[in-house]
Amino acid sequence: MRYYPVFLDLAGQPCIVVGDGKFAIEKAAGLREAGALVRVIASRDYKPGDLHGARLVVDASEDPEINGQTWEEAEEASILINVVDRPAQCRFIAPAIVRRDPLLIAISTSGESPFLASALRARLERWLGSEWGPFTALVGRIRRQLRERGVPIAEQTKVYRRLISSDVLRLLRSGHADQAAARAAILARPGPRAAGGRGPRAARCPHLARNARAVRSTGDSRTGRKAGRLRKRGAGCDHRPNDRAGSRGSRRGAAEGR
Repeated sequence: MRYYPVFLDLAGQPCIVVGDGKFAIEKAAGLREAGALVRVIASRDYKPGDLHGARLVVDASEDPEINGQTWEEAEEASILINVVDRPAQCRFIAPAIVRRDPLLIAISTSGESPFLASALRARLERWLGSEWGPFTALVGRIRRQLRERGVPIAEQTKVYRRLISSDVLRLLRSGHADQAAARAAILARPGPRAAGGRGPRAARCPHLARNARAVRSTGDSRTGRKAGRLRKRGAGCDHRPNDRAGSRGSRRGAAEGR
């Protein structure tokens, strides 16, 4: 592995972009979006010493002479520098990014093929819909709550697994953010009775769990058999309140939720 993958926290940190073309504008905009304090130096205005005090530098001047000067100055001052399109003069490289804030996925070919990195990004963007942003934020909020309550890591992991295999993503994809949050809150309850029933089937469908308990409470053999049938059907249940679309729609929703 040639490069060490890392995300930098540049909020409030001084960064410099050298250049005045399209690349310089793009690099400066990206750094500002990350909260950096960005100073842009036009190619004609750069002189050795201008990089003093910077945490990170991007040379987008596309001028070989300036590239050499900024590289030497940054190396001497131990400043992270990226000289655009010159991998030999880079202490870091910029990956292709899939953004579903706060979810970020970085893709790098270690400088071998920016085109391939972009092609892979396009594929991932088609697979990861916009619902992954709010889903990631929701999981993060639940994680903080579990940590504050002192829930053991093993129990936290069970919660995260329930969330990722549930219908929360489907609800977010269809625009039902409130229902998704309510569903996630139920699944976030640690323990085998997380969703109001016993085991994973109940966790997947609280509606089914309630019906099964009601039938079992009558105590006779016929209703006991009915409870058994309800439990067996629980593995594929994808109950949605007020959804009368029929069994075909339910099966399709269950497949999407998984």
